[in-house]
Amino acid sequence: MTKLIFTLFSITLYINASLIDFWHIKNFNKFYEDKNYTKALNELKALNKDTPEINYNLANILYKLKKYHQAISYYKKSYGNGVNEANRLYNLGNCYFKLKEWDNAIFAYKMALKLSNDSDIRRNLALAYQMKYKKEQKQNKQNRKKHHVKKAKSKDNKTKSKKMVKNITKKSNKNLKKQKSINKFRKRVKKMLKKALNNKKAPVLMYKIDSNNTKIPSNLKRW
Repeated sequence: MTKLIFTLFSITLYINASLIDFWHIKNFNKFYEDKNYTKALNELKALNKDTPEINYNLANILYKLKKYHQAISYYKKSYGNGVNEANRLYNLGNCYFKLKEWDNAIFAYKMALKLSNDSDIRRNLALAYQMKYKKEQKQNKQNRKKHHVKKAKSKDNKTKSKKMVKNITKKSNKNLKKQKSINKFRKRVKKMLKKALNNKKAPVLMYKIDSNNTKIPSNLKRW
């Protein structure tokens, strides 16, 4: 990936600045050149001034310290006199790029490109589009995988459901067959009693017969 270009502009020495401010600015420039960004940040904060140019430099240092969310906040506050708008938008886009917020990065780069047809801006814009495309491709692949897993589970559940229905039906048919045998047995007993009595009323002995046995036992027990 092409390295993100980052440009830092020194603070302009304003007429009303005090000697203490000049001292902080001098130290800031020295620490920045030495890449001692933490001390450079402290020197800027010591100025205790809220101007677009100071906010812009604070954002730049925070970017160097990889504090991208804070840098974004200061870049947004740095709009105004003394700050190159194309550079501000470009560096803002770089922060979003580092955070992998591709849509925001693309928007910032496109706005910067309207102000400056710079090759670095065009290159980073193309990279942001490329990274966004890769992210979408990866997301689509994950979604397809999830869909296949869900489909496989659904198919498995459907198979289990069919098997369960088949077992229930089989059991139901078995019980129905058993009930038919019992009914048939009862009819046989009734017919035998009717024939024995020859349609005459007479006292009879009742016996308890196991319903699971469809045959008339030889030795009936009195009930």
